[in-house]
Amino acid sequence: WTEEAYGISEKGWFRKWMAESLVAQARVLAYLGRTGNTIKKSNKNIDPYRESIILLRKSRGIFEEIRDQEGFFRSTLQMGKIFYERQMLPEARKEFLTSLRLLSKEEVLLAASLHLRIAAICRKEKRDVEGIPHALAALGRYKTLQNSSDMTEYQEAHEGFGNSLHAIGSFYRRVG
Repeated sequence: WTEEAYGISEKGWFRKWMAESLVAQARVLAYLGRTGNTIKKSNKNIDPYRESIILLRKSRGIFEEIRDQEGFFRSTLQMGKIFYERQMLPEARKEFLTSLRLLSKEEVLLAASLHLRIAAICRKEKRDVEGIPHALAALGRYKTLQNSSDMTEYQEAHEGFGNSLHAIGSFYRRVG
């Protein structure tokens, strides 16, 4: 259905809907990759993750062309998540940093989550000097959210706060 949506959008040259359908296709393919499935294309087995990244790059290009910052952000964040799942950490870090730059100040929970992921990547890559500020940024944002009246947000903030403290402790143990 996502390929059909893309085809209809392409015929009418509806660029935004073309990009949206590419993102939808990429999400389906990433799900297939997570579940261990492959796809056949022209009688060849195709890695769904690889195909997903290709589609996200294409959609991001369209979003950039039509100056749709929200769509550009979603494509970038989705790419970062896929790279992270695949343990392609330098690529994931790059996409998460780009996503952070595009966030509004009101999106505190997502910013905290991205900072914590970047800190985890930096820890794995032994980039402590770069990772410590991200762990601290996550800690501060999660602390702010602990005062939230939204119970779901509070629970995520509480867990994220603990994870941030753990990240800071692991950096401290390594660098002293």
